[in-house]
Amino acid sequence: MDQGEEHPEGHPGGRPWRGSEAYLRTVYGARRLLIGEEGLSRGAVQALFELLAGAADRLAREGDGRPLQGIPGGPLRPERAEGLRQALFEILRELAADYEDVLTDAALTTAEVVAQAHEEAWREALRAAGAVRGRGARSQQLGASLRVSFARVPGDAIAYAMARRSLGGASTYRGLISRHLEHLADAVDEAILRALVEGHSARRLALTIAQALAAGSPEVEQLVTNGRLRSGLRSQPDPAAQQLLRSARRFIRYGQMIAVSEINESYRAAHILSAAESPAVEAARWRLSGRHRGLASSPCACDVLAELDLHGLGAGVYALGAYPAAPHPYCACTPEFILRAPGRWDEPKPELEAPPRAATPEEVRMLFRGLRGRSRGQAPTSRAAERAAERAAGAAGETLRLAYEAQLEAQRGAPTPG
Repeated sequence: MDQGEEHPEGHPGGRPWRGSEAYLRTVYGARRLLIGEEGLSRGAVQALFELLAGAADRLAREGDGRPLQGIPGGPLRPERAEGLRQALFEILRELAADYEDVLTDAALTTAEVVAQAHEEAWREALRAAGAVRGRGARSQQLGASLRVSFARVPGDAIAYAMARRSLGGASTYRGLISRHLEHLADAVDEAILRALVEGHSARRLALTIAQALAAGSPEVEQLVTNGRLRSGLRSQPDPAAQQLLRSARRFIRYGQMIAVSEINESYRAAHILSAAESPAVEAARWRLSGRHRGLASSPCACDVLAELDLHGLGAGVYALGAYPAAPHPYCACTPEFILRAPGRWDEPKPELEAPPRAATPEEVRMLFRGLRGRSRGQAPTSRAAERAAERAAGAAGETLRLAYEAQLEAQRGAPTPG
């Protein structure tokens, strides 16, 4: 590429510099962690299936062969119910703790690879800039004077991602998992009460809960080793058993959502923290995922974020300190970096001294109508489309507000980009 050719990834009006394309290829290469059969998200979901199968086998084994956690056999009695409840809940707590470890390891691995990609790209940028005639001394001087370190990125990425979304007070993956585990715990309580009323044994109850965990997903059912668990509860009329099954399915569904969504968000957060540290990155554009246009939910808040120009940097371009978090689960949108030439590496990056200007409801409605028109061939004017636009605008606005507030909090001591 010639030095005078416009750089499609660069700052609007900017020009490429030697090594800029290689910089972006190296940085975006970290994406391989999240896709394909060996992707970390897929691996975390598989780990969830294995943990659930293990818990189901444990319950069935204890329910079949011997008293559960010291609870005698025979009909369940009120004086023994609380002990049984604590034993069952302990198994669920262990499941949550083990799954938290899986998610934390996957998220940290993601952040580490992203940070390493940015560090490698920065070293390559210094070498490339030094090879350009007339810029070598300047770039080498900058490289020596600028203090650039990506060491803190992996440790900061998870906390930063959660702070940017303010996930209902959840500050760890355990908090997210436990919140969705509550529905399953409620179903267990209901099953214990029904066992007391109908005179079922603790062993029978443990087996019923084990069957619900196994039948909650075909993937889990294939992994259990106890043959009695493969019969499932699908045809069993017992209301308590059916409630357990529904709750197990819900927990598995949310567990999968957490794996995909949180690892993707760790990826985005690590990118933004790394980009903020890199002198070569100016800002970031919201880049829609490749599948986005074909989804039934499109256009949505992501489309709004990709079109808004709230910082005067261009459509969908954000200062690093206010780059939005995912506005919905399973979001696969990624940051697209706006680079700057070596001569500007020592200049301050765009900062926000005040909250970004919020788009007015009318602006978002008009934008949303245009997006609908491009994606469907016409611009619908139905009230349903208007409500969808309002929801998308609300989600986008909330995401931007949380990003800005997280930046303010970071300035008081938490991890921050920029």
